[in-house]
Amino acid sequence: MTKTAFARAIGVSMHSLNGFLGVSGPYKGAGSATYGAAWEFFKKHEIAGVKLPDKKKQKTAGSNPAAAAVDLSDIVLPGEEDDAVPVFETCDEIRKKISAYLKKPGVTQAQFCRDLYAQLKGPDRPATVFQSSQLTRFRSAKGPLTGAKSPIFYAAYVFFEKLRIKERRPKSKHRLAMEDIWGPEGGLSRDHDGRQP
Repeated sequence: MTKTAFARAIGVSMHSLNGFLGVSGPYKGAGSATYGAAWEFFKKHEIAGVKLPDKKKQKTAGSNPAAAAVDLSDIVLPGEEDDAVPVFETCDEIRKKISAYLKKPGVTQAQFCRDLYAQLKGPDRPATVFQSSQLTRFRSAKGPLTGAKSPIFYAAYVFFEKLRIKERRPKSKHRLAMEDIWGPEGGLSRDHDGRQP
């Protein structure tokens, strides 16, 4: 929260807030409007069980952008609302991307599972967030179509496609080749798993 946003949240002017922050000592600023408003603000948060941010954790996250959850909410893909985004990657290619992504500093499997779950919007969306065991099961499989029916596969494809767009990266040669192969069919079929005949 910026100083301006905080001043607005507690209902004081920037002049009052800056004046209060500019003094030091246990009783300096006790008569300031900011003191009373800020005390009430933090007391309400304390009663509600809202913890204050940890400065050490903030510094760690600030020095490592990957530590925070990725915000892809500003990117919408065609078909996303019905979980029908056409897929132009193989399962093995998505597994490679997952492995590379999880090696980034600050990225955890738990957060990645939450990021994947956030990509699902349709009526068949699982009731709960993906578990690490589900992710591990998908990652341990082998074969270009093995795991195609898994919601992890679809969610990961959507996640990485949005990330590519957000980072303004071009499509890879593999991706373009997959578009040539599956483009006329509207993407890879997720109705059949490569483990089944």
